[in-house]
This record gives sequence, C-alpha cells and structure tokens, in this order.
Amino acid sequence: KFDNTVDPVGYYASEKLDGFRCIYYVENGKGYFMSRNNKPFNAPDWFFDKFPKNVVLDGELHTKRGDFSKISSTVRKKVPIDSEWENIIYKVFDIPLIKAPFKERYAILKKMTKNIPHLELVQHHIVKSKEEFLDFHKNVVLLGAEGTMLRDPDSIYHQKRSKTLLKFKDFFDDEVIVVDYAFGEGRNENVMGNLYVKWHPNAKQSYKGIFKVGSGFNDIERQNYKKLFKVGTVLNIKYWEIGESGKPRFPIFNYIRHA
Repeated sequence: KFDNTVDPVGYYASEKLDGFRCIYYVENGKGYFMSRNNKPFNAPDWFFDKFPKNVVLDGELHTKRGDFSKISSTVRKKVPIDSEWENIIYKVFDIPLIKAPFKERYAILKKMTKNIPHLELVQHHIVKSKEEFLDFHKNVVLLGAEGTMLRDPDSIYHQKRSKTLLKFKDFFDDEVIVVDYAFGEGRNENVMGNLYVKWHPNAKQSYKGIFKVGSGFNDIERQNYKKLFKVGTVLNIKYWEIGESGKPRFPIFNYIRHA
C-alpha cells in the first residue's frame, strides 16, 4: 500500500479499477478468463474474436466507475448473456509471461491492444512529483474511481503482493455494534473469522441490516474474540464505500470503541 513515506517520482501511475481481475489465456484456440482464485468467468465465445491468440494477459473486467454490482451479476453467471457482455471491457494492465521490466511490457501492450473490440489498455503515466501524483489521485477519486496504483518501471511481473506495485485507496470510518461471530476457514478454522455487526444508532449510515467484518484483526484478537468482541461491543471500522445494498464495501476493523 502507498503511504506518505513513499517517493512516487518515476513510478507509473494509473487509476485503480473497480471490476473483476482475471487472467486471459488461450487453450486449443479458444479464449478463457480465470479469476485469481482459479475460477472461470464465462464470457461468450464472440467476446474473444479479435483478442490476440498467442499471449497471456492480466487485467480487469470493467464497465465504468461505480458499476461493480452490475459487473458482478454479469461475469458470475455460468451461462453468459450476450447483451450484458456487450458492455464489458477487458482492461489490460500487464503481460505475465514476458520477463522484462514493466516499462518494456507496457510498450508491448500499447502495440498489442490497439483497435480490438472489448479490449483496452489501462493508461499509465510517469509521475513527475509527489504533489502531481496526489493531485491525480484526488481527481480520479472525485470522478468516482476506487483509487490509484503505482508501478515500479523496472519491476518484473509477480504473482503475489509486491512492494513494486502499490495501491492507494481512500477510506471512510464509522461505528458498528457486534451482534454475532463466525469461525473462519483455513488458518482461522478454529478461531473467529468474521464478526457480524450492525450500524450504531449514531452512525452516519442508515442501512438497518447486518453485515460481516472479517479483516483487520490480528491473531490474538481472533483467539480472544469471546472476551474482546462480546455482543453489544461498539467497534470503529473503516471501509471504501457504501454499495447499492447499503452495506459497506471492504469493511476493516479499526479498534474497539467501548463495550
């Protein structure tokens, strides 16, 4: 994540898209999309008609800012609906199998992605100053963007989180009340995985339902959930935005306000 200790000068900056990240690849002459969790996004065959055939691409299925719910309902369907996919664009930001610095991979992508229906390159620019980057971030967020990304021009492609690729997002915060908990999965199988909460009466939001918070907890907090997070405990959470359902997107535990 980007913070104020980072000097972004010389990095490639781009808008962080609010869509579904996936890998494009070709098998037996047919194009496919695969999520980061190795689950397919079933696009119509015609969607890939003009896509390059001998390459693997990394990108995001996207329509426009603030359209996450609609994109989700489209790309998650096992049987794709042609009319819905007409509005989807595969926004490409990397080419994984090319072992070259990002600045060279980006130059390759510029030539590769011209004039192809439903395929576009995510535009990057080289940061000239920290102030210029912060202005860029502020402007795209005001236009409805999720945030911004910074990429080291000399970085190679990584299949995991890396300090050469930085994410910068703005968050809101508010208060919620604990109503229940649930065990987690994997390493959190025998400890608290999620807290179920509702907005505090004094919260800025009016959504009346219950939602879950599963991020921001350390191992000690997850192990001692019965003592720390009793029903009725007031927490401060941060989140990126309020979705169409009224629930916060990407809620993260900040701290316990009071019991």
